[in-house]
Amino acid sequence: LNNLDTNLNANIRTAEQFFIQNGVKSLRQDGKLIAVLPQGFLFRSGQDKLLREQLINDDLIDTVISLPTGLLSYAGVNIVVLVLNKSKAHPNKVRFVNAESFVKGQILRDRVLDDVALMEYLNKNTSDDEFVRYIENEQIHQLDYNLNVSQYFQKRVEGVELRDILEFFNGEKANPNELVKIIRIRDLKDNNIDFKLEIADVDFSEVKRTNIRRINASCLLLAVRWKSLKPTYFNFQNEPIYRNQDILSFKVKSDIVDVAYLVNELQADYVQEQIDSYRIGATIPFIRKDDLLKVVVKLPSIEVQRAKVQGLFELSDKIKTLQSERNALAHGSSIKQFNEFASLKHTLGRPRQNILGWSKNMIRFFESNTTAMESLDIEFRGFYERGIVEALHEIKSDINFITNILEKGEHGLMLSEYELKEISFSEINSIVNGLSNNGFNFKIRKLLV
Repeated sequence: LNNLDTNLNANIRTAEQFFIQNGVKSLRQDGKLIAVLPQGFLFRSGQDKLLREQLINDDLIDTVISLPTGLLSYAGVNIVVLVLNKSKAHPNKVRFVNAESFVKGQILRDRVLDDVALMEYLNKNTSDDEFVRYIENEQIHQLDYNLNVSQYFQKRVEGVELRDILEFFNGEKANPNELVKIIRIRDLKDNNIDFKLEIADVDFSEVKRTNIRRINASCLLLAVRWKSLKPTYFNFQNEPIYRNQDILSFKVKSDIVDVAYLVNELQADYVQEQIDSYRIGATIPFIRKDDLLKVVVKLPSIEVQRAKVQGLFELSDKIKTLQSERNALAHGSSIKQFNEFASLKHTLGRPRQNILGWSKNMIRFFESNTTAMESLDIEFRGFYERGIVEALHEIKSDINFITNILEKGEHGLMLSEYELKEISFSEINSIVNGLSNNGFNFKIRKLLV
């Protein structure tokens, strides 16, 4: 803003403010202003919030259109289209539009807005549906002038807000250079049964930042960055932990909510949908504490909560028992199969060696007496289409194959263990001719292209 004339309003801090304030002043009574803005303008505090408040109170915001990342080749931020109108078709209301379904392309930085289809849809002036919501200005005021589009598409959930069952516990400021156990998001659990922090598994680290807080009370830890809360309970037993701003800590009002029940609900789909609607930021999404505390969870009586959790624990124990039994059965089955296989291998050992040995003896005998055995070989070949020595070599090859299978078990035929290589037609001929025909006649016909 160094080159902009900000004397018109000394409170102007951003280009968005300059454009909107001066644009509104230039509008005629029936004029419109259309601005493409970063998503942050919809929820940032400070001067941006004051400007949103002014625009709502003056009933100038007509439409807010939310678009996904990837539409700008030079930036990966979420963008919105803000339409200001001095002559609105729906006074005292703002039309919120979720336009993600009007974007073509799945690959980031390769997306294109189908503006024709979007404009045709908006010109129909439809009422509330899956893409459009009309929200009263008064409701926006109650939500502290937050214009983040996704929160206005939330499904209604009957229950209580987290602010009614959680109390934010900030802890004390850590001492610089102190060697302590700093909890990071990777240390949190993402398990609705095993959700307690294992402090013994956390490494010591030196305090190098000023935002590290000391936690010396039992509390629920929630991650506010990335896409999972990873609810984890810290049971304080005289050894404190330390957290940064990526994790928030809350004391649980245990008289009205069971910790285990709450952890399970925070991982439920209906809660996750709410969390997603409040998350902001494209590269590293995060949820603000105030928005997190707006999330609604279903809260039956404490007795029903405990009964539900008890049922989950019992089911988990049964699953673990079944898994143990399955593993034991599988282990016992594998031992039985191994013993049976070893017994078979031992039983067949001597006959294999006898057949292999006598095959070798007969091959040597026939090869050393070719003249004397010539007539017999001719008769044999005429009947079986192969010579006596060839047949004996087949027997020897088959016995070696059986031996290989018995030595390697079922992995003896794993194709991944064989080298992938090119072979000539003559080699194929030799391989096929060397196979035992077992009553089948193998023939190869070569088609050269």
